[in-house]
Amino acid sequence: ECSVFTGREKLIIMQLTNSSGCAVSSSMTSFSPFSPPSSFSSSFHPPSLSNLSSFFIQCNLRPCLHSDCSIRCDLPSIGHSSILV
Repeated sequence: ECSVFTGREKLIIMQLTNSSGCAVSSSMTSFSPFSPPSSFSSSFHPPSLSNLSSFFIQCNLRPCLHSDCSIRCDLPSIGHSSILV
């Protein structure tokens, strides 16, 4: 399932869809609690397994702060396991 992940570790995972279905891309960006979620949009690059692992580890330590965060980082979710598989 496509979802948007955000965390203070500065790794932003946005959803990208294509004819094949749901694809995931990641983007490194500066974190600012005063900036709107839309400001996190920037150039994307293919995610690496190490970045995703680091993101989920830190995400477990730091719950998402944005009100539009689609997944509670401090709770287990299908999205986490499906991406890490």
